[in-house]
Amino acid sequence: MSRVTNLHFTFSKSALTDLNISGWKFAALAKQTNTFELTAINKLDLSLWDNKGAEGQLTSPDTFLSMSNLQILMLNPDFRFFNNDSFTFTPPTNETYTGKWQAVGSGTVDDPKGAELTVAELRALYMSEKLGPLETYVWQKVAKPLGNLKVSKTVTGTAGELDKEFSFTITLDDKTVSGKYGDMTFAEGKAEFVLKNGESKTASGLPADIGYTVTESNNEGYTVTKTGDTGKIVKDETAEAVYTNQKDAPPSPSPLPTPTASPSPSPSPTPSPSPSPNAPSNQAPKTGDTSIMILWVIILAVAVIGVVLVILLIAKKDKTDE
Repeated sequence: MSRVTNLHFTFSKSALTDLNISGWKFAALAKQTNTFELTAINKLDLSLWDNKGAEGQLTSPDTFLSMSNLQILMLNPDFRFFNNDSFTFTPPTNETYTGKWQAVGSGTVDDPKGAELTVAELRALYMSEKLGPLETYVWQKVAKPLGNLKVSKTVTGTAGELDKEFSFTITLDDKTVSGKYGDMTFAEGKAEFVLKNGESKTASGLPADIGYTVTESNNEGYTVTKTGDTGKIVKDETAEAVYTNQKDAPPSPSPLPTPTASPSPSPSPTPSPSPSPNAPSNQAPKTGDTSIMILWVIILAVAVIGVVLVILLIAKKDKTDE
């Protein structure tokens, strides 16, 4: 395509919405009359176009006439706008768009980071002898309220593995969230990552007011304590999901007591012989107090002895007298 110099009405009134002409390189494009007139093109890549040779008021009238659907435009230093090319379209001003163009810069088409420009300021970058940058421009979106989400990990316990990687998944209610947000990369509202003890990751710049759920896996054998694992992203704040995993070693069994020798049994005492029962007595059983009876017996005995002695003395005397 480097030898083509005339693109009069080439795509005029085309119903195409995405026209891939990124590989078309023109060394000396001279005529662009109504090239993209009334097209439905949404994305236009002119990053290789060199149309400096089309300078002049009559060579490029209405090149971009009524391109009201164009939202993504790629330009390069060799591209030029001309006074009569009809590129005067201003993006809409509503709840979604600000009415300005924005350079993508270091961002992406969906999340541009470059300068914001009016249509006049954009045109001025690529007029006359000025060398504009190789850049992509998009409709600037109204800034949405944003918030952050932080996930942190702590491992405790006597058997806690401080170097173990635990797997985490964040699921957002908004499935349109894709791309890199701080430390996390999302695809259709979902991000996956791993954390070890003492580590954390933060998803920054998430749309506010959307719900989130954080789940952890690969934590078998641990007691898991968690806070903030579900909730909503709050504007200008950082929601935090904190996971603490505890694992303790089983207690050691108590040692068995040392057995002690059983004491020798003491010899059984020899049973005493049972006393022989007294021979039955013919006497009548004593009754009452017997001490008086004994006293009378003694007195009687003394008296008898005394009588006997008296008799013996008398008998002896009589014998002597004879």
